[in-house]
Amino acid sequence: MPVVITGEKDAIAVDGSVTLLENGSAMMPLVTGTGCLLGAVLAAFIAVADPSQYKDCLIEALSSYNIAGELAEEASANKGPGSYQIAFLDALYNIKDEDVEERIKVSHE
Repeated sequence: MPVVITGEKDAIAVDGSVTLLENGSAMMPLVTGTGCLLGAVLAAFIAVADPSQYKDCLIEALSSYNIAGELAEEASANKGPGSYQIAFLDALYNIKDEDVEERIKVSHE
């Protein structure tokens, strides 16, 4: 069973191996619902993944989510949580594979 822990650094544990992710925005915890939305995004990714690929699936899902947070922070120019919230939803909708490939910060323990 996979385990995901979020914070300043995120951790994904699957089958005894741990992967650390370091993307995201300090604005994310200031917006109500980002944790709930993350749960929905992770569930959507897992729903279509082969169980043998859960680790890669969760890395992609969490990285995409957190990189959307970074893009939203840039787009909202630090105006505040209200502007950030809308920018985050837009960034999540518009994120591309290239965004993730360019920005992903991942390490394996």
